[in-house]
Amino acid sequence: MSKPYRPNFASNKKIIHTLEHGPKSWSELLKLTRLNRTVLSKALDYLEKEKVLRQTRLPKHGRHVQYDLLDPYRLDHPERNRSRLRELALPPGERKAMERVEHYYSVAARKLAKWKRHYGEAERTLDSEWPENRRTLSEVERMFLVESCEKRGYSEEQFREIIRVFRHVTAENLSRRYERPAADKKSLLCESAVSESLNTDALDFMAVE
Repeated sequence: MSKPYRPNFASNKKIIHTLEHGPKSWSELLKLTRLNRTVLSKALDYLEKEKVLRQTRLPKHGRHVQYDLLDPYRLDHPERNRSRLRELALPPGERKAMERVEHYYSVAARKLAKWKRHYGEAERTLDSEWPENRRTLSEVERMFLVESCEKRGYSEEQFREIIRVFRHVTAENLSRRYERPAADKKSLLCESAVSESLNTDALDFMAVE
């Protein structure tokens, strides 16, 4: 009695990525994926049983077939089943790491969209009045500047001084962080939290008379 086939994540990933660019024959998959013949055949059988790809016989003399991804897994499909593809192509550890990254960027995108809705008009006003800001300031500095422009009504001179202090405090915090021995991790985490607080406080309360 043969052992049940255990899916090989690396083999599945190579096959799926290769078929994303269009249908391929068995010999083309063998050449492009550089997999062993037995490994390739077993992986193709497994993916076909999982209804990820299909095998189509070509109208040629002899047994000529080509493989193609089914609709939910095609690269150009509007509702591509990415979660199922990750299950097939990535080990559990890598899959969880990718899900965490996707969640982080999803939350960040939602927050940025919310910020744009709230401060969009102030941002356009600031860019029209001081167009050089887009070239000389980082995105974080610009966002702070836009919020301050709407909330506090600082002058241009005050803004320049606040940005100067912001950069100075950030540079000092970074230099202290990298000078500390790596073994002192607990202190490093505490200092990181304090640094964020210092940056916020400096920006909130530094107003030039």
